[in-house]
Amino acid sequence: MKVTSFFLLLLGLLILTDCGESEIQLPDQVLLGQVEGQAWELKFANAYLYSSDLKYQIRFLSTRENAQDPCAVPSTSNSHISLIMPLQRGSFSIPLPITTESARFNWSDGSSAIATSGFLEIFDIDNLRVFGYLQAQLDDENTVEGSFEAVICN
Repeated sequence: MKVTSFFLLLLGLLILTDCGESEIQLPDQVLLGQVEGQAWELKFANAYLYSSDLKYQIRFLSTRENAQDPCAVPSTSNSHISLIMPLQRGSFSIPLPITTESARFNWSDGSSAIATSGFLEIFDIDNLRVFGYLQAQLDDENTVEGSFEAVICN
């Protein structure tokens, strides 16, 4: 009886240990999708200090941008995605707890809407760069997913 109990306990520990090591497998693709019903692909992203509590606004800018340096585009009239958050590693559900800071689709006519679902994963912050993965959805015409590297500009 003791031997059976020992083996059951050992089997349970092995199962629990294996569960803790599983990782989410994310597709290896650059951030892309549709914005305003048009194909959209990330060219680069920038991050600017937004508030005194060290939150940054990250702007995900498309291949429609003419500049070659992400820090040369502090604002744009092209369609883009933005969000506001402290720069820290972690996993975050979208919309973010403070809805006005959540992932937002910004359209070329100046209007915008907050993504209704998705997630943000910040893997690393190193050498003035933020590495992560974003999935943001509003509707069938506004949905993006993929990896990104954002340059911290200030």
